[in-house]
Amino acid sequence: MLRITPVYGSSLSKSLKGKHDTNRNDNDVDVDENDDDDDPLEWLSSPVPSCTLVEYAGLKLLLNAGWDESMPSNGDRGNSVVQPVPDELPDVDAVLITDSTLASLGALPVFFGASKESRWGRKPRSRNNHLHAKRQSNPPFLATYPTVKMGQMTLYDHHASLSLDGSNPGFSLEDVDAVFSKDSFVTLKYSQTFYLPLDDDRDYGDAQRHRKNKKNKLLAITPHLAGHVVGGCYYVLKRLTDDTQVILAPIYHHAKEKHLAGCTLHKFGINADALVTMPGGPRGLLGKLYQPPPKSSHTIIQYNKGKPILSPPMGNRSEAELIESIMAALRRDGNVLLPVDASGRVLELLLVLDRHWERQRLSGAYNLCWVGPMAYNTIEFARSQLEWMAEPLGAQFDSQRGHPYALKSVRICSSVSELEGVIETSNGNPTVVLASGPTLDHGPARDLLLKWGDNPDNLVLITDSTRCVPRGDVWLAHQGDRHEKAIKEERRVLPEEKDTDEDGKIVGTAISPSDVSSYTTASQLLYQWCLAKAGGEEMADVVAIDVHVPHRAALAVTFDFREEAVGIGQPDSVAKYGIGESVGRAGDVVEDDYGISVKAESFVDIVTGVDPSKFSGGSGRIGEEVMRRGLGFGADGRPVLASSGGRPGETSENANDGPEDESGINEKMLEVADLSNGKGIVKGRNGRPPFKISTTPRKLEVLAEVAYIPLEGRVDARAARQSVRALQPRHLIVIGGPKASSKLLTDALGTMGSSGSRRDDEALTFAPTDGETVELTVGHAAYSVRLVDTPYMSQREKEAMEVAGTEIEPIEPYEAKIGECSVSLVDLVATGKKWAVDGSVVLAPRLQKSSLNKSSLMLSTRDVLLTDLRAEVTALGMKAEYGALSGHSQLIVNGKIYVRKDNITGKLDIEGPLCEDFYHVRSVVCGQYVTLSS
Repeated sequence: MLRITPVYGSSLSKSLKGKHDTNRNDNDVDVDENDDDDDPLEWLSSPVPSCTLVEYAGLKLLLNAGWDESMPSNGDRGNSVVQPVPDELPDVDAVLITDSTLASLGALPVFFGASKESRWGRKPRSRNNHLHAKRQSNPPFLATYPTVKMGQMTLYDHHASLSLDGSNPGFSLEDVDAVFSKDSFVTLKYSQTFYLPLDDDRDYGDAQRHRKNKKNKLLAITPHLAGHVVGGCYYVLKRLTDDTQVILAPIYHHAKEKHLAGCTLHKFGINADALVTMPGGPRGLLGKLYQPPPKSSHTIIQYNKGKPILSPPMGNRSEAELIESIMAALRRDGNVLLPVDASGRVLELLLVLDRHWERQRLSGAYNLCWVGPMAYNTIEFARSQLEWMAEPLGAQFDSQRGHPYALKSVRICSSVSELEGVIETSNGNPTVVLASGPTLDHGPARDLLLKWGDNPDNLVLITDSTRCVPRGDVWLAHQGDRHEKAIKEERRVLPEEKDTDEDGKIVGTAISPSDVSSYTTASQLLYQWCLAKAGGEEMADVVAIDVHVPHRAALAVTFDFREEAVGIGQPDSVAKYGIGESVGRAGDVVEDDYGISVKAESFVDIVTGVDPSKFSGGSGRIGEEVMRRGLGFGADGRPVLASSGGRPGETSENANDGPEDESGINEKMLEVADLSNGKGIVKGRNGRPPFKISTTPRKLEVLAEVAYIPLEGRVDARAARQSVRALQPRHLIVIGGPKASSKLLTDALGTMGSSGSRRDDEALTFAPTDGETVELTVGHAAYSVRLVDTPYMSQREKEAMEVAGTEIEPIEPYEAKIGECSVSLVDLVATGKKWAVDGSVVLAPRLQKSSLNKSSLMLSTRDVLLTDLRAEVTALGMKAEYGALSGHSQLIVNGKIYVRKDNITGKLDIEGPLCEDFYHVRSVVCGQYVTLSS
């Protein structure tokens, strides 16, 4: 029995369905009022952070645990956009992670982090934990090695982007460290099989030893290449009792890319017993631009001759459009902003742009930069993972033609201030920046939008719609009484003065909380681009959006009674080196910022695989807190050099980005450490008052050009339907995605190849909502066999043959061709042996023909229809009449020959007098089959 239950991510809030953004214009009408898809038009991202419970072979598994900006960070998950988000995930035997995006692993520190011990009584998994308190420890997390490392960088970048704006990411850095510790993840290679259930902790800790131990195992789990991002995979679950296979492939990409090979789903997923997947392509208005015209005439989309507005994305064409758009903006002396993720699709864009810069030798005229808190660490991990990427990259490295990710033309920066230094050094050359922060609500991408958005020569180029999602906290504040409460809190906390950037320039205009859009900044820009495409016109010169502008306000509340406890408002007389950095230094007090004694062994190797000594050249102590997490500052407080080589340990001797106190510690580094707790409060030091960092929604008029070029690295809706049609699984379970796309996948499964015949898709396809369980009976009586031509003989028959001196002659059966297959009617017996290579059952022909042998067998590749027989009989000059009766249909030839077909069994009967017409009709009927004889 197979049970599939979406925990969250397959259902939207009922109040969100059919309800569009409160910030829309009056003239933005619905695209199609009669459309069955009730998702909001502004929600353009198809992948939703999801978590799915899979119960199979007596085990419970979780497929992914996603989290992003669409989920509320204040803990009120019962009224979130994606409903319902539980307070705790169910107890399972393992968690399967498919890729390193937030939609797949963003919830791991939320539900399984270190701080969850006091809340749920569940500790992070460790060897000691597992032996003594198995039920209270986390389940093992299964993923590929790049998914673990790049996922860690993704969560660090997400935490840094939100915490530096004073927002609460919903988890702490300690939660991330605990989740990605050595004892939490089982790292697998492609095609490496992992068996469940676990026998003991030794099996869990040693994957290679566990791989050989199959005793008392029920389920085999094997990851395979899925494309999309480096290390992305889909899982094949094989029940060991009957070799039944279930494929878990939520996101995949068949096309080959610069840094990734194509998905192998068509190789390992053919004719699976069940396929769990997501519909491809975007949703909302962007998804409708890829679809043909609807049947309804009420639409604002101006279709051209009944064709979709946008053509399906293709890799080479999209790359050419990307280069052409960027170069057009650079030639008019404009800057280009590309919002990118931290460690996923950015690797493809870096390779494409770096090769173009090298080929055309553009480094002297235009700057190419990558800005992000984790940029240095990400590129170091990417350089060590060539075996997980496309073969041409490994061949280039093996042939000593240089490392493909040397990125000689790319300047890597950890902050916008370093980027400004690069631009100033190049005398203000036009710059292309790949900036972290794909939603444009936080991070360097948001900061650059505020700086460059008012210049019509600049270009904002969106390449990924997967982060064009609702703002979970804003959407929650717009609901009922919470909305009124949010307005009061906003007026109480936020100041009345105008917000300015670092140069003192006023940014945007103030807006009330009720007018704040429920969708991210990137979603607002892309939606306006979609409206222009739908109307067949150019995008407006000025686009009004709301942006979260960072704001600093001094705290007027006194903290006299807390000074001794937390150190707010007092000089840094206790901890001069940051958390744990005084460990091991003679004469220093071994205490942290709060005066608590520090144990040295507690701060060593928390994050396995991220050795600070590799990046900083220091002692490797985990006390180098900021440097270890890649926030762009060294252990001495000085910013890391923005070198093209990307060595994050190099620091600038002359760097002075922030004021230094008398201890020589950079003020910016201390500010980053204060904000890492997610409360947005920077402690006062040396007479300076503490202050609060928050974001204020401001209305911003974007004059820069906005464009969208799909380079998302995932299948579109059409490719997903083609994949399902080619794979032909026995059962299809669609999780997440819009309703219309799920219906299209159902229709695709109903079509059987080129013959056009239909399957009973109603009993084979399911699209469960959150909390709804789909129960399937999977399994089959088909087994892999190997036929041999040597007859099977008993021991007595063998001895008789030896005495008689006769040789055993092979028996070759008669074969006939049916389409592309060869068929034969044979009389076989199981030998009781198995083929050593693949375990196939060996079958051999009988030495003596069985008495149960029948004369012949008739086979056909398709259902024989009486209408087809009527056409052939009429061509012979005979008259044929077709009629449908209760329980059967019949064909009357020349008024005397009856051909009847049973509607249930499909059996054909021919009745009539023995005459010339009878034999002609029988010949036509038998000609529809291939006759086999044993």
